Amino acid sequence: MSYRRKDLQARIEPITREEWDRIKQAVPIVLARKAWISQDARNYAEDCFNLVLDALWATGAHPSVFSAQRAGSPQIVQDDDGFLFVHKRPKTKKPLSIPISRDLAVSLEEYLSKDSGSYSRQHIWRTLKEFSREAGVKGINPRLIRHTVAHRIFREHGPTVVKETLGVSDESLQYYMALGDKGRLKALRGSLQNPVRATSTKEAA
Repeated sequence: MSYRRKDLQARIEPITREEWDRIKQAVPIVLARKAWISQDARNYAEDCFNLVLDALWATGAHPSVFSAQRAGSPQIVQDDDGFLFVHKRPKTKKPLSIPISRDLAVSLEEYLSKDSGSYSRQHIWRTLKEFSREAGVKGINPRLIRHTVAHRIFREHGPTVVKETLGVSDESLQYYMALGDKGRLKALRGSLQNPVRATSTKEAA
């Protein structure tokens, strides 16, 4: 994980379940304002975006995975233990798999099987930001969604499962360990903003 200045200034606390529910409640409100869209199209959009929101909360995948481009080649796999959402991270192409519920697996499999009617990654992300603004939830971005899911998995199952399901680095694990602990989080943020510069032999002299 690389930390840029704007990332350090952005929100880093996990998204709460209450905030996510408010974002979902904003879906029909935002879509109702789009008067140029037919009622059938609004109903379809509401179903699609509710499903995408459920999938993001469960998997932490990038929104582009659920776009018409199908970034990351997502698929649903069933094994002896249940259902897995399998995809590749858009940038690293690293294969990842995370357990999901049967209901979500069935809905996602139907959604992903459609060749047309899905939205572009730009449209999905732009609309998700509209929902967030309507819900009064600030700082939502793909990285924060992924961090939220990783933090939840870390707290429930430990670091090994986080690394296996989301492919996070050791540096990222420090971040998830700090989330929810304001003291540790403040110390971590301070160390990232003011890294200790190695003292050269010449300076030491």
